This record gives sequence, structure tokens and C-alpha cells, in this order.
Amino acid sequence: MPVLVEVHPSKVVKFRDTSGVVWRTYGVVEDTTGGSDVLYVSIDGQALDHFWDAFIESFTSPQYQMAQDYGGFIRLGFGQIVFSIELFANDWPPPKQCVVTIRHTDTTEDASKTVFAGDIYMNEYDVESVSYEINAPKFPQRLLDIGTDYATNTVPYPKAFGVVTHVEPLRLVDDDASRPCYHLGGISTTSVGFKIISYSSADGGAATTVTTDAAHGYSNTDTVIIAGSINFNGSHTISDKTATTFQIPITFPTDNSETVPIHAVAYQSGDFIVFDDGVPIQGNVVLYPAVDTVEGAFSLSASPVGKVTMSGTGAQTTLLEIITWAQGRFVIGSLFSDHRRAPSPDVYYWAETQMPLIDFLSDVCAFFTHYFFIEYDGLTLGDMLLDNGTLTLTEDEYFTSSYGAMNAVSQLKAAWVTHEAATGQVNEVDKTKHIKDIKNTIIEAQFTVVTGTTDSTAAKYLKDSTATFVTKKVEIGDVVWNTTDDTYTTAVEISEEIIQLEHDIFVSGEAYIIGPAFPYGADIDITPYHDNKTVVAAALQNILSVLVKDYAEVSIPISNPLPVPGERITFPDTELIVDTSTYIRARNLTYDFNNDEVIVSGEGVIT
Repeated sequence: MPVLVEVHPSKVVKFRDTSGVVWRTYGVVEDTTGGSDVLYVSIDGQALDHFWDAFIESFTSPQYQMAQDYGGFIRLGFGQIVFSIELFANDWPPPKQCVVTIRHTDTTEDASKTVFAGDIYMNEYDVESVSYEINAPKFPQRLLDIGTDYATNTVPYPKAFGVVTHVEPLRLVDDDASRPCYHLGGISTTSVGFKIISYSSADGGAATTVTTDAAHGYSNTDTVIIAGSINFNGSHTISDKTATTFQIPITFPTDNSETVPIHAVAYQSGDFIVFDDGVPIQGNVVLYPAVDTVEGAFSLSASPVGKVTMSGTGAQTTLLEIITWAQGRFVIGSLFSDHRRAPSPDVYYWAETQMPLIDFLSDVCAFFTHYFFIEYDGLTLGDMLLDNGTLTLTEDEYFTSSYGAMNAVSQLKAAWVTHEAATGQVNEVDKTKHIKDIKNTIIEAQFTVVTGTTDSTAAKYLKDSTATFVTKKVEIGDVVWNTTDDTYTTAVEISEEIIQLEHDIFVSGEAYIIGPAFPYGADIDITPYHDNKTVVAAALQNILSVLVKDYAEVSIPISNPLPVPGERITFPDTELIVDTSTYIRARNLTYDFNNDEVIVSGEGVIT
């Protein structure tokens, strides 16, 4: 099947000297828009609309390779293309740089599909041939914008994706009114919290009415969060709302324990709220376009006494919205997302570390078991659990096949830190607010060896008088999960009814699960892009469901359309000892144009 290569020679190479002057090598810029200077070449010569001379001597196979076995960026890589020296007989010496368009067709030029369009740069030439390196597209864009901080250092500005809670904003140079100024990190200020001005008894003291300083817009049964209170902190399902009041199902205190003046706010998840050591200070916040406040930042009308944190929602809240935002930064014309998950997964993440944007997208997609790839005309986003088209082969429609399994996995582990406002005791009388860091861990493994409930308490032991741990082959090093408290440790020593633990995590009456997937498999650390344990656990389970599948590779003839990442390929095999049917989803693809075959591999099901 023909591979067609248009070569647009260019003898111009720019360089810059130490004084900043731009120079060019000799020659003139050749027309690269398809004029008469375009050279048409192929591997074996083709007579189509143009005559494509047989001047390609060898061509490294383009390859799609996925970043992780469970998703991420599927990068199209190239190597070299070697031309006959005769190609440049009328353009001597061979140009250092060319622009090429590599296409493939089964029939006509009009029906050809572009595989690559970009630059090639010379390696070397001799009396017979000239070799060029094919430069795959680069994506130099960075994740975070750059600016100056309070100390006038140039730093990356953190950015919120989805809902973030008690994150620390970057301090900027004070505004023109000498007020402390902070970067918003992309958090929207459209929806904000409301200052609470009073609490009162409701339903004979069985409930409490909350009054805000402005119309809140809440509806009955909404979940509203209160922060900065002595008695009412937390999430509440509200009722009996009016324009400025609502009722919460908390007994009204009669001990005058709520301090006056009140420093509390009511808000919903995702609302913009600012705190000083965990105390809401929304009344001190000055937003653009108020006088002297910088756009994309906020100021405080009074200096804080402790750590300033904020909660809110970034402009991009789902995986699809993040990919769409990145598409604009990459200046890619089209986005194809018909085969992504619906609804698109929510992302809750505070990005503070500068990195290539392409790598960030790859990590986020992999966490949510999605992949994406970039062709010359667009970006394609797909769900690892869905098909990006289908191809069914008969046994005489492919060359070879081989079978195996994905790499063994012992466990997947995600660890992250969340933050919440807490009250600490200074002495017997006084209390103080602060931001508490909470460490979270989720571990997922393929197999559960044993489950049960403890029936007595001992430090660093799990005791269950009904258990048979030795009989059920619980082993030293197995993961022990306290599902009641959602805490984890490992087994140190094992008897039939008692397990000695590395950490003290159990008391009587708590449920447990024990058992790794493969004791000899890999322990994989996963960066989570959400802060909810249920969401993270579901994401890890999806990753595990991909990693435990069968694996196969099949080579098929090159034809149009070329197979693409995510495509489901089904094929039979009667050469094995038992007739077998297999499907895989294409993850890694090698287009071997020299041998007219495509080698496709990926996870799937063998039956």
C-alpha cells in the first residue's frame, strides 16, 4: 500500500549570535505551499495525480505509544527517513531542513490520510543516500502562568481545577492602597459565602435558625456548610428558608457558647471563601474591579493574623473542560471526544508545581482511565473502558498474533492531603482556630483473601476469634484495611485468630479486609486528581480493571483507514491448542510501511 511523501526543501536555517542578531544561511526560502518545487516521492514508485518517484530507501516505522498501561498521552513517535541522493540532484547540496507531509492511501491521492506533517533535519549524506531525522511535534506549553510574587521573584502562579478547599493563595505585591494582595489561582468569585449575623432557636430548641447578612439564594434541602462557629460547623441539609434565613437540624445551645461578634459564614461547596487561620474573613475581602485591586487577585482590608487560605472552584471543573482548555493553549483546531466518559469525571486539584502541560494532561487522563492522542488536525480524547471504533478480522485477514498478560500488580496506592479548619486548646479555657492537614490513603488490590470484624482490642493487633487467618493463607506483608475507619497497615506476624500489625489501627467491632493482588507484583503509586475518597477509590478500581486484563498483539495488513488508538480489534485463532477468540483495544501501534503491516497491541479479553 503506497506511502506518499511530499518534500518541501528549504535551504534557510536561522541562528542567533551572542548579540541577539538573527542570521540566515545562504539561499532563498523555497515555496512550501505546494508549488512546483515540491518533490513527490514514495517507497516503490506510484503513478497517481503526480508521479511519486521511488526515492525513499528506508523509513523508520511511526509508533503510537501510551504513557501508562492504564491511559495518558499516546505519543506518535518517529525516527529517520532516508532518501536516495538522486532526489536532490537539482537542489545541491541537500538542504539541512525540509518540511514534509507523509500520507498513506489505498487508492487515490484525494483519499489519502495524513500521517505526519512537520520538519525533518539532516543527519548525514554520502554518495548514495541522505538521511533526515523526523521531528515529532513538540508541545512546549507550561501548565502554570508565570508572574511575580510578594518578594518580586518570578514564580509560577498556582491554579485551581474544580473545587479546592483551604488552599494557600500566593501572596503578591501589596496593592496601591498598601493592602495585602493574593492571587486567586483561577478561582471564580461569582458565587461567594454569606456572613452569618445571628442564630436563634427554632422548633422549640430542637433546631436552629441561621440569619445571613444578604439574600443567600439557597433552596430547601440544599446542603450548606457553616464555618467559624462554635456549635454549628459542618454540612447541613437546610429547611424553612427565607430570603436571608434558613433552618438547620441542630439543637440550639442555651449556654451562650457562641461568641459575639460572630465570625462565621454560610456557603456551599465551591463558593469562594477566604479564611485567616480557619476563621472566615469574607467581610475583609476586596475584589476586582474595586479600587486598586488587581484583576485575578483579591486584597484584604485588614492584615491577617495567621495563615490565609481560600476555598472555591476553578474555571475548569471536569476532565473534558480541562482538555478543551488545553486544546486552546496548544492552538489545536479540533477536539474529538465522542468516545470519552459521560458525564466527564470531576477534577478537584490545586496545581502548584510547574510542569509541561502535556505531562499534566497525561497524568490526569491516566488517573481517570482516559487516553488522548494528537494528530495533525486535532486532539482525540477517549475512555479506556470504551471502544474508539471497531474492527473485526477473519483468520486470513491478519499475519501473526501473540498472547500474554499485563504486568502483575500487587496494589495501587493513592495518598494525598486535605485541609480543614479545626479548633485547638491553648489552655484550660482558651481555644484557637487553625488549619488542620489530614493525610488520606486509598489502597486497591485485585484479590481479597479474608474479611471479618474484630471482637477485641489490643494495641497493634487485629483479633477475631472466628477467623482462620493461617488456614486462609494470609501472609506477612499482606495489606490490612480497616474499612470502618478507612485506615491501612500491613501484617507483621500471623496466627489463626490474631494478626500482629505494623501500626495500631483497630479496636473491637471494626470491619477489615486483608489480601494483596499479587505478593510478587508491582506496588504502583498513583497521584489522585480528586480529594474525595469514594471518587479516588473508584478511579483506582477502574485502573485495576484495565491492568488485570489479558494482553495480545496482532499484525495486520496496512489499509485505509489505518487503525487508531482505542479501536477495538477482534480476531479468531484456530492455530492454538484450543480455538480462541480475542479482542483488544489498540494502545500501542507500529505502522511498518516498509513491510506493509501494522502491529497493534493492547489489553483485552481472550476466550
